[in-house]
This record gives sequence, structure tokens and C-alpha cells, in this order.
Amino acid sequence: MISMPDYRNKNRDELIGIARVHAGLMRSLVEYGKFALGGSLVSDTAPVGHNDIDIRLLAPEGKDSRKDLRKLSRSIESLVPFCKECEKSPISGERIFYVHNKRKLVREIGKVTVDVSIMAEKQYVPLGLLMLQLPKEELDLYVEKKYRALRRHDRQGYKEIKKTMYSRLRLDFAEGRLETVEPFWL
Repeated sequence: MISMPDYRNKNRDELIGIARVHAGLMRSLVEYGKFALGGSLVSDTAPVGHNDIDIRLLAPEGKDSRKDLRKLSRSIESLVPFCKECEKSPISGERIFYVHNKRKLVREIGKVTVDVSIMAEKQYVPLGLLMLQLPKEELDLYVEKKYRALRRHDRQGYKEIKKTMYSRLRLDFAEGRLETVEPFWL
């Protein structure tokens, strides 16, 4: 049997460690909210060379008005600069209100991007963890497609691959084909 190349990022543990440090620093800056790891680090579908960390800052019910979310956003600006305000993610469909972005160079693994999305906890669906309920072969193909799109510098194609997967996950979840999962708390 011929083994297929593994297109997964080998720096997952280091990136999760960086995420935990950032969440700890942000925790000291906010009055309320919980931090969850999202995206491809959770599902181990980050392609080689894609050192992207997605952190979700989730506001509890009663503290999730637009004003409350903006307060959280202002609280973390000194650590992770504000990037944009949006109604929902164009890729995952999550209702995200404030997005922060920080790029840093980590000597051992290269450029790392930390994205922090602020939203109401009740609206968060951990798509990366839902993805783990799919067959391994399907996830392998998904990672390979993302890797190849990035190698071609096809950012739009990369986003479409993710958007297709997330749409499928949302549908499968809504129709009961995927079980509810607890977020990956940081």
C-alpha cells in the first residue's frame, strides 16, 4: 500500500501553546467572557506552512449586546489590534462582531497569525470539533485541497474550500447527523 503525503501542519502543539498564552494574557484584560480555540488547529486540518491561530472570545448571555462585545474588543486592543467589525464571517457563517488580528514571528516555526473573534457564546458552534466526526479520508482530502490552493497562492480558492466544508458541517449539524460538542476551552 502506498502511503499518501501528510499535508498537515507539524507545529500544532506549539501553536496551541501560543494560543493558550494569548488567551491567558487576554483573560487578564477582560471582565467577562470565555476563550475557545477554533479553526483548523482544533480539527488538525491546518495545512503545512499555515500557522494561523483562531481564538474565540465568547460573551455570556446577558453580557452579549453589541455594546458589551465592543467593550470586550476595546479591552484586548493593546494585545491584539482591532482589525474589523462585521456581522458574520464570510467563510464560516458565524455571527462575529469584532475581529482582531496580530502577526508575529516565532523563531522556530516562522510567521504566526493570531485572529481573535468576539461573539455571543450562545451563537458559537465549534465547527472544527464537529469536523472530527467526519471520516479521516475526507479530512485528509480537505487538508490536501487547502494545501494545494495555498501553494498556488489561490486565496479565493482556499476560502471557497473552507466555505464549502463549513456549509456542509452546518447542514449536517442542523439535520442531526453530527453530535453537539463542547468547545476547546483555553
